[in-house]
Amino acid sequence: MFLRKLTDKELEQIKKAKAGIKEQRQSLQGAVKKQRKSIQEETKRLKGKAQDADILQNLEEYGLNALRDNLTTLQNQFNALPIITGLPVIVRIGEESLRMNYELLNKFDRLLDKSNLSVQRIKIDGRSLIVRYGKYGQSGSLELLEPVEYLVDPLTWLPAIDL
Repeated sequence: MFLRKLTDKELEQIKKAKAGIKEQRQSLQGAVKKQRKSIQEETKRLKGKAQDADILQNLEEYGLNALRDNLTTLQNQFNALPIITGLPVIVRIGEESLRMNYELLNKFDRLLDKSNLSVQRIKIDGRSLIVRYGKYGQSGSLELLEPVEYLVDPLTWLPAIDL
């Protein structure tokens, strides 16, 4: 497949993209923790004041439901940010492109080299990379899927590799 090595500049670019998302995840995680703590403190305060069960049933008046709604929103934002592993790159063939893990492609390339198989055809079909390989009557194909959209949408400014 003749996959080229990533340059130091490209590796730095990937590291910055991953660090930006990691930083966003950490700040949202901190906000979620603070929100949970404020809900716990508010609940304790209200339970201390509560003489009867009616006050605890009418939590809307005291704003606990608004705090809980805010917590749910923060948790959803946190869960929407992906955990990024590997070295994501943009793979291009002609005008079509998709995001893939460079390490996975490199591992497959080395496997083909070890087994003396050659790549016969590579194409992008929708959200997958299809590789046909073989030698002397032995052949096969492999379909590598692009990660789901929510995992790759936050990744911008990735280096591109032309196949």
